[in-house]
This record gives sequence, C-alpha cells and structure tokens, in this order.
Amino acid sequence: MPPSAPRATGRVLTAATLTAVGVVTFAAALTGPAAAGPAATRYVATTGTDSGDCSDQASPCLTINYAIGAATAGDTIVLAAGVYAESVQITKPLTILGAQNGTAPVNGPIDVADQSVIRSAHVPFTYGGGVSTGTIEGVTIDGAGTSPVGIAAFGSSGDHYTWTDDIIENSAVGINVNASGTDGRTSISDDLFLKNIAPGDASGTGIFFTNAPSHHVDISDNLFHDDGTVNSANGEINTTGSGSAASPSTDITITGNVQTLDNSPGNDQYENNFGALFNTVGMLVQNNNVVDDDPADPNADTAIYVGGAVSNATISGNVIGGGAAAAGVNINSDFYDYPAPANITVSGNTITHRGSGVRVRGDLQSGTHAAPTGVTVSGNVVAHSATYGLWVQTGAGGETLTGNTVSDSGTADCADETSGSGTSGTADTWTDDTGATSTPLGLCTEPLLIGVSGSQTFGDPTPNLTYDGTARALDGTLTCATVDGGTPITPTLAPGHYTIDGTSCSGQTPPAGYSLDYQGLPGGFVVNKAGAMLTARPVSAVASLLGLKVTFSATLTTAQLTGKPLAGRTVRFSSGALVACTATTGADGVATCSANVLTVVALLLTQGYTATFAGDADYLTAAAHGAVHLI
Repeated sequence: MPPSAPRATGRVLTAATLTAVGVVTFAAALTGPAAAGPAATRYVATTGTDSGDCSDQASPCLTINYAIGAATAGDTIVLAAGVYAESVQITKPLTILGAQNGTAPVNGPIDVADQSVIRSAHVPFTYGGGVSTGTIEGVTIDGAGTSPVGIAAFGSSGDHYTWTDDIIENSAVGINVNASGTDGRTSISDDLFLKNIAPGDASGTGIFFTNAPSHHVDISDNLFHDDGTVNSANGEINTTGSGSAASPSTDITITGNVQTLDNSPGNDQYENNFGALFNTVGMLVQNNNVVDDDPADPNADTAIYVGGAVSNATISGNVIGGGAAAAGVNINSDFYDYPAPANITVSGNTITHRGSGVRVRGDLQSGTHAAPTGVTVSGNVVAHSATYGLWVQTGAGGETLTGNTVSDSGTADCADETSGSGTSGTADTWTDDTGATSTPLGLCTEPLLIGVSGSQTFGDPTPNLTYDGTARALDGTLTCATVDGGTPITPTLAPGHYTIDGTSCSGQTPPAGYSLDYQGLPGGFVVNKAGAMLTARPVSAVASLLGLKVTFSATLTTAQLTGKPLAGRTVRFSSGALVACTATTGADGVATCSANVLTVVALLLTQGYTATFAGDADYLTAAAHGAVHLI
C-alpha cells in the first residue's frame, strides 16, 4: 500500500460481529421495575442499591442498567463519580450525565476520582433497536483495552444523538454510528478520544460511520490523541458509511478538531489519518489542526485522505504539520469500487513538513478506478515537503491550481505528471502559484522580490518610481496605486514619507519562470512640498501721500510656468524691519492690504517693500520685492 494511503480497511461492523465478542443483545431482559411516570431525573452511584425507581438523589441506584430499566423515555440519569464496571444497554431515548458534564476534557493526567467511568471489555454503551436519539455527556467511556466499540449506535435506526464532554478511550473504535438526521443533527463535540487501539477489524478509529449512511452530523472541537498505531490506524474520522455509493452520507461538518500524535524522535508508535473520508456528499472539513510532533516521522499516515464517492467537499483553513512520510491532503480513488472523488475544493490550508502537501492521484492501483475530477486547489501555503509541495499524478487531469504559495520542497515545489493542452503541456490549469521549482517548468513561478521607492512633488500627477533588488532589467513601466495600506497616490497626497503598497504595483514583465513580488521600502516614497511664486506690484508713494494710505498688492501662484493661483494663503508686506500689513489671498491668488502714512517714510528710505509667503504644509516659502515710484 502506498505510504500516503490510509490503512483503513473500511470493514463494516455488524450486529453479528458485536455478538461474537460478547455484547449483550436486546433479547435479554433488563432487570428493574417497570418504567412509569413522567420524565424525571434518576441517580446512580457506586455506593447505591438497585431498588426503587432511582429518583431520590439521597438513595441512588447502584447500576446504570437498573436505572435505565426504571426510567421512561426522555428521563435524565445522573451518574456520581466512580467506576461502573458494566456494559450499558440503552433501550430508550435518555440523557446520561456524568460527573464532568459541562466541562470539556483536556489531554493530561485524569483523576478517576472526579470521573464517572463506564469500563467494559464488551462495549461500554450500546443503543438498542428503535432508540433514535439520546445524549451522553461528561462520562469517561473505557473499553478496557479489548472492547470493539466505545459507543455502539449503528444498529438502532438512529436519528440524532449528542455526545459531548466525554473521554472515549481504550476501545478499537471510539464511536460507531449511523444516523438519519430526519428530526435533528447529531453532535459529537468537545470529546477526548484517547488510545482507541484495542484489537479489531477497525482498530484505530475514533469516529466510524458504518452499516448505513449518516446525515446532518457535526463533529467539532474534539481532541484525538495517540488514537492509532503504526499497525492499527483507520482514521480518527472514517466515513465509509453504507459501503454503497448509492447511499452516501450527507451534510457532514468536521470543524475545529485537534489531532496530536506523540511521535517525538525515538517514540514513533502512534500513527493515524485524521480523516479517512469516503462516500459523502457536501462535506465540510474546516479549521482543524493536525500535529505530528516529529517533522520527519517515517511512518506517518495521510492527514486528510479524500477517497471514492466523495463529492462537493470543501477542505479549508486546516493546519497540518509534521509527518514527512505522507501527504497533507491526498485525493484519489484507489480504495473500494466507488466513483472517483468529484468537485473537491482544497483552499486556505497551511501544510508543513509532510511527504507532499496536496496530492491528486490518478488511476494507480488496479486500472479500474477513475481519476478525481473537478479538483480545485487554491490559496494554500505549503512548505518543507519531503518530495513535492503540489503534486498532480498520472491519470488525473482537468484540475485547477491557483494562488498557492509553495516553498522548500525536497524534489520540486510544483509537479504535474499529466499531459494535455493545459499549463506547460499538462492536462491542468495552473495560475498565480508561486514556488522556486516546478516540473515541468512554468507551473509555479519563483517570486522575484522587488523593492519599490520613489518621490513626487505635491500637485504633480506623475510620481517618479524606482525599483531595486534584481540585476535584471524589467520590461514595462512600473506603476503603483496606493501607499500605507490603501491611501491613493494622487496629486493631492500630502507631503511626507510613505511606504508603497507592493500589491498595488504592476506594469512590468518578469523574466521567464519568475513572478514579481513588489515590496515598498519603509518610508521610501517621499512627497515633497511644491514651489510657490509671488509677484509684487509697485507702489506709488505720491499717490499714497495724497490719500494718507499706502496700498500693497501681490499675487501668489504655484511655481510652474503656467502657475495656478493659491487661495487662502497669508502674505506679509514689510519694509525693512517694519511690517506694514498682512492679507489672505483670494481665489485669484491676489493679496491686498493698506498701511498708514507713517509707512511711506520707510518706503522712501528703503526704496521698496517685500511681500513674503512663509510656506505651509504643501508649499515652500516665496518672496518678492515691490518697487516704489517716486514722483
């Protein structure tokens, strides 16, 4: 079997299988009084006695099975902390609350004194025929190292269940379920699956859909730890279901879960797929975290394996790290006589230190399996793959790979073994993918980092842009549109220092095999103040004496040859050390003011006056000399 394939057998657990290992069948009568009365709360403790109806918290019953016999459908059974050595047969819809209900378990030392532990080598919990719903919350479900299943709910014509805040450990399979979802959603959340590696056909499975499809199931925020070994791994979540592509599971969400495998160097016992996904329509696998703490783990399994009869699935936002022997995401149809996966989207995942990042496999096993179709791989970040970062193998084709960033792969960042009329002679479409190496050439382009800087004078419509960081001359005219995270570069951009937004730059052609990655140099775009120009009009001293006033006038414009009037600026008129008056320019740029007759003496002595604009945030200073006409 290829190293990146799951070791899932996909065998269906049947009622006969369970009977063979000693599971109590429902033909056997349960002890306890006849159920009666409205819905109630029943109490069980290891210090109790199996008598009465278990409704008195001060006088609890001893066994869970007795309390179930006393209960009516819809009742709640509350378990005190302690170890209950029994195989619980759930014969009616019930809520079973352990000592830790409302508290999500964490991976670490477990104090049994604080737990309600149901320990059985012959299936701790089994839902009987016709029990379509129920809840188990805050319970430790311990298969004692030999039980085939922790919770068996696959032969009961189930509709929907809730299992939350539980610890499910030491069975071959943690939960085995099928649920129709006709009247509600099944929720498996905030549970800890721990070392479910007991002997059995499906050993090393956390959650297993089998015997029939499941619909409307949410698997969220669970922790899977060391839940599978080198010789026993079928997937933390295995969706084989009915075994028939004519009856797929639908509307399955797998979100926010964490898988951890303790495979630090020298300790390589624990291995498992996070997802062994088959026979589903409309699945969402999102924001899960898969952690193998040995980046070079030689025995790792594929993190997310997408097999036959999976369609319209989205795998997004997952973080997958460690496990160099196998793929992060592997899409193929090597197992079972299912139709090929179709319309699979793999987007926005971060995948590091895997054998390959994202792998799309064609017909590689028996010659009878069709290749996946309609696969879109987009926006993923893949780094440090042992072989290929993105890998489309012989037999596939028609896939789309776009906007991925791949780096530091052992063999090549991007590889495509197909042939056709697509990108670089392949049968697929590759666009905007970055990577240093590809086979054939042209699938991924190596980013060429370009530092961008420049300058502009306030009011100038054309910035002066420069680039560096490459010895190659780039064809085309560099243009950049914004600075500092989106501020447009316009003639009215205020003077100062800015950083060009590299993503807003374009217009140049990269060398063959490269893409351009522009990066603005911090503070490297400078907008300078514009020049200003003053023109002062002559003053007639005689005329001013007759009127006992001296009137000054000057025009302020931009410094270009075709200068534009600058309105709203202050101009000061002075003669020597004497400031005669100040005025504000109007829409035509003209500032005019008058001074008293005493100013005339200074005008006659200095032979003129000075008009001054002190400058502002946008324009430099300007001054002009005005003559005095002596008559």
